[in-house]
Amino acid sequence: MGLFIESVGNNETASYFAGVNARAVKLFVYAFCGLCAGVAGLIEASTIKAADANNAGLYLELDAILAVVVGGTALTGGRFNLVGSLVER
Repeated sequence: MGLFIESVGNNETASYFAGVNARAVKLFVYAFCGLCAGVAGLIEASTIKAADANNAGLYLELDAILAVVVGGTALTGGRFNLVGSLVER
């Protein structure tokens, strides 16, 4: 599935001519991203421990960047290790 997503993201027309159903791939990706965002919202809402909606998720992106860097991914680009980034989180 990852190669289908990559092919549609790189060149949708070429992936169509290669026989990939780009519409179905995009539907799957958007649905999966929505599911992941919903789960992340539930997790974040459960860790607030207060009724302060202004500070929910404050500096959370820095935690994500730190987990990726500690997992071994270079910020300058190139190859990454998904397992390393997930283990560190």
